[in-house]
Amino acid sequence: MIGEKLKKYIVYNSKSGLTLVEVMVSIMILSVIVVAFFPLFSYTSRIVRKSETLVDASYVAQSVLEEYYRMSKDEDSALPADSVTISDDAFGKGYRVVTQTIADGKLVKVRVKVFSDETEKLLESQMELHLIWH
Repeated sequence: MIGEKLKKYIVYNSKSGLTLVEVMVSIMILSVIVVAFFPLFSYTSRIVRKSETLVDASYVAQSVLEEYYRMSKDEDSALPADSVTISDDAFGKGYRVVTQTIADGKLVKVRVKVFSDETEKLLESQMELHLIWH
């Protein structure tokens, strides 16, 4: 009998759920946290875009250098003359590729610059390779 009265007392006097004030305070705290971290997300997305551009441009430059390396090992490839070649990248990423070759006997220096625009003002990647031509 006492157990039943105690159960009724606990059921009638217990709090169940949240009050409006508690809900509003929790939403306010959550909003402050989200607003505090928002610049971090913005900064991170900007860094990711820059990193993606750098990786893509480096890949384009490396591909050009690998082609010159392949030609240097090929017995049928002629020794390249001193030249500067301007072209678009072969991968359709929209980069302008400037390749400079300087030959000194059988030693060939290949310098590749990758720009993100046609005015060649925004250098994204630059690589250089020294080859012994066979």
